[in-house]
Order: sequence, then structure tokens, then C-alpha cells
Amino acid sequence: MSYNFSGTYVISHHITSRFIGGEVFLMNLETLKTYYLNETAAQVWSLIGVTKTFEEIVDTLMGNYEVSKDGCMSDVSHIMELFLSENLIDKPDEHA
Repeated sequence: MSYNFSGTYVISHHITSRFIGGEVFLMNLETLKTYYLNETAAQVWSLIGVTKTFEEIVDTLMGNYEVSKDGCMSDVSHIMELFLSENLIDKPDEHA
């Protein structure tokens, strides 16, 4: 399976996040919609915050969990697609 996540992604300017007791809560300041991230999504969020690429995120998570590369790539892809669909992160070409 091929994943089309090239370059780095950035957290959208209208999103604020708080780490509380090991959990991550997000708020879209434009819509006031809130989000709770599970452990895996929270790690992906943190890695996007330090401008990691898709591949670097997958490699980091594989070091933290006993998971196949295909499974990890699928999970990270799903999370990033959700982040993009909710406008939580921006595509790399939008900040070139």
C-alpha cells in the first residue's frame, strides 16, 4: 500500500493544544470544536509539532510499540487523514 504524505506537516494556526495528565486536548479557535486524542494520536500530534515527516513519525512509533511497519503506516495514515479532514494540520505545500 502506498501513502502519499510527503514532506512535513504543520499544526494549523487556529488550533491550540493542552497536555493534561498525559492526555491531549485540542481546540479549534475558529469553530470552538474540541478534540480528545488517544495515546497514539497524541504521539503523532506531538511529532507533527516538531516537524517530523510521515516516515519519521512511523519510525518513532515503531520504536515505541510492537507493531508491523504496514500496520503502523496504516494507523498513522488514518490519523493524519483525520487531522487533515478536520483542518487540524496543514499540508506542506500550503506553507512553502
